[in-house]
Amino acid sequence: LLFCMFSEDNALFERRQFQDFIETRTREDGSDVGSQLNQLFETLSTPIESRSRSAPAILAAFPYVNGEVFSEQLSGAFFTSTTREQLLECCAFDWTAISPEIFGSLFQSIMSPDKRRELGAHYTSEANILKALNPLFLEGLALELESARRNPRALRQFHDKLSSIRLLDPACGCGNFLVVAYREIRRIELEVLRELHAIDPTLATDISLLAKVDVDQMAGIEIEEFPAQVARVALWLTDHQANRALSLEFGKYFVRLPLK
Repeated sequence: LLFCMFSEDNALFERRQFQDFIETRTREDGSDVGSQLNQLFETLSTPIESRSRSAPAILAAFPYVNGEVFSEQLSGAFFTSTTREQLLECCAFDWTAISPEIFGSLFQSIMSPDKRRELGAHYTSEANILKALNPLFLEGLALELESARRNPRALRQFHDKLSSIRLLDPACGCGNFLVVAYREIRRIELEVLRELHAIDPTLATDISLLAKVDVDQMAGIEIEEFPAQVARVALWLTDHQANRALSLEFGKYFVRLPLK
């Protein structure tokens, strides 16, 4: 999530900011990278008004993120000069368009086949998820959108319906089902807002008031802690990417921070 906040436009903070932090605050042998990342995580989890006034300026410049994403300390995160260099190399890549689905695939790849079988932890591809979601409700929503086009009242009622949808995955794993569902609902919402804006160009005065669909509409149950945390981060990332798409569409910066 930290890397996916970097972008050349509408960045939560400049990509260079994190790179500068690693280059200036850590030793080249990597021995203190873990402890410095803990300081950064603590900063990202602390409201601006509650931060120490003596904190280094390079830390103070980072935003308050919350959402419990950065609240956990890194226990025994040991780096070497090589892994420190690899971390810096990651700063050169634009992560903003990466699919949140990749987390589920990575998580499964590091588990042994026996452990996957024991937990029933099997990665479900986007194609297979859409085979379930399309007939379940996405195709119906697409038809409703078509019938509401060029009708402001019908579009607003349809928008309210989108914001009232609740989805529960009772065995969510890394959250791929919820991630794809939320992404598709946000795409439909963006199309609704395009239609409304075409009818009334003065609509986009406050983007934060336009976006009604929220990540809290997705819920999941998972017996294992780590995949549940992966699912949470993947959903936050999906939300961030959808907000960025909304910003690019209407030319006004929109981000939900701090996360709630």
